[in-house]
Amino acid sequence: HYGLGYLQLLERPLEAKHLDRAEVHIRRAIGLNPQSPFGHMSLGWIHEMRERYLGQTYRGWLEEAILLYDRAHNLNDGEAYPQTRADLLINLCNAFANMGNGWKQAQGFCRKRWKMKMPFITRAREALFHLTFGRAATAMGDAKAATRHLELALDLSRLLKKKDLEAEVLTRVALTAHLTGDHARSNRYFARAAKHYAAGGQEERLAG
Repeated sequence: HYGLGYLQLLERPLEAKHLDRAEVHIRRAIGLNPQSPFGHMSLGWIHEMRERYLGQTYRGWLEEAILLYDRAHNLNDGEAYPQTRADLLINLCNAFANMGNGWKQAQGFCRKRWKMKMPFITRAREALFHLTFGRAATAMGDAKAATRHLELALDLSRLLKKKDLEAEVLTRVALTAHLTGDHARSNRYFARAAKHYAAGGQEERLAG
C-alpha cells in the first residue's frame, strides 16, 4: 500500500485527487505497520501540500502535518536512518515557518539539521533551507545567524541561476540589515532586489 500511495505523489501536475488516493493507500500502510516512520512522514507531506500547494488554507492541514512529522521523527532511528532524520527536520522547519507564528520552532529544527553536517540532496533544496533558516533567525532577532544563512542562500541562488530566488534572498538580507540598523547595507540590497524584480516584471513584490 505504501508503494501505491507514493506513486500517486509522483504524479505531475500534482492534483487533489492524487493526494486523496495517496492518503487512502498510506493510511492502510500505517494501519499495517504503525511503528514505521515513513507512512506518517508521507501522510504529513500530503497534508502540507494541501495547504501550501493546493491553497487549502484555514483547514488545519499544517497543524496535522506537524503532528505527523513529529510522530515520524520520534519513531525513526536517527542512527540507522540519518537521511530520514535530516528530511524530517527540514519538513518540520518548513511547516513551522509556513505557520507564520512558529519561528522559534522553525529555527530550532533548522539548527538541528545544520548541526548534522550532512550534504543536501540537491543544491536547490539547500538554498531553500538556508533561506528558511535565515527568515526564522531574522524573526527571532538572531542577526548573526540570519546574515550567515541568507548569504549562503544568496550564493546558491546565483550558482543555480535562479533569479526569482536571488531576488527574494536579496530582499530578506535587506530586511535583516534594516532591522539591525545597518540602513546603508539595507538600501544597497533593496536596490539590487528591485532591479531583479523589475527585470522580471514583478515590481509589485517590493510594494508591500
